[in-house]
Amino acid sequence: MEFVWKKTRYIYSFSYDTQKIIKETLYYAPNGRMGIIFSRDGMKVKAAEKFSRIESMCKEKLIPNKLVLSLAVNNLNYEELSNAYLFYSEGLVVLMNDNNNWLEYSVSKMEHDKKIKDMFLKFLRKTGSDIVDIKPKSEQRLMTAAELPPDMPPAIRAMILNQPVLTTTVKTIYKGFSLELIEESMGTQKLIKLMCPIMDIFQKGKTFVCDEIECHLHPLIVRQLVGRFIKGKVSDAQIICATHDVEMLDLNLFRRDQIYFTDINPDYHRTTLKPLSSYQCRKDENVQRKYLESKYCRVAKDAWEE
Repeated sequence: MEFVWKKTRYIYSFSYDTQKIIKETLYYAPNGRMGIIFSRDGMKVKAAEKFSRIESMCKEKLIPNKLVLSLAVNNLNYEELSNAYLFYSEGLVVLMNDNNNWLEYSVSKMEHDKKIKDMFLKFLRKTGSDIVDIKPKSEQRLMTAAELPPDMPPAIRAMILNQPVLTTTVKTIYKGFSLELIEESMGTQKLIKLMCPIMDIFQKGKTFVCDEIECHLHPLIVRQLVGRFIKGKVSDAQIICATHDVEMLDLNLFRRDQIYFTDINPDYHRTTLKPLSSYQCRKDENVQRKYLESKYCRVAKDAWEE
């Protein structure tokens, strides 16, 4: 992976099997010129002179299934290594499915940050929503016995009833009535969960990785979200998203080197990744039509037969 964090470009890679790390390398470019920090081949580690302590540390503490980067960050005081490591823990935000605590984060943000809440309500109004306000609430409390399943084992019931839990509730306010979040459409629920974290990602210049970003959202809303990352001039934030939405194949939104196609190699059943820029493609080309004609990768046609 090649990335920029704390204004420094890094290239980090490793390969592994089920038992050990096979190879691992870390490069950086503090002054624009790429140089090596360390390289690893099995249990053999070589480091640049400035980072020579990595070699002695590895002789004492490295084990086959441990990454040199994580080991060095925990044992040595090299800012360059810490920044490379922190990109993965602080700069990279991954949303692969709906099983996450983003609702808790969004509720907390809207409760305590009026600016974020106002930004979100403004965004909703621009999407055509009739929501005039949102009432978020989070609290630590003890659960009541009535909230637990009646057939729950007594030991587990006693444990849960004695432990405080964080509960989050959201009410959407309309003119003349209100709804609980669970009564809202899946699209509105996703926006309420998603938008506050995305605003935080954008403000802090993080990289957002999302699978099927279009799920439950109107295509125009998806275009606005993605377009803000691509055209935003006040943030270094990036978005990397997988999608099945053909409408996203638009050269007015993306550059040719920002669109990648995936295909399955039939010999090895491996997914291949190829950018649109590797094909002969004019700037005014109808990419959607050519994609549906299988000009870039195989597309299922007439899959259902009588």
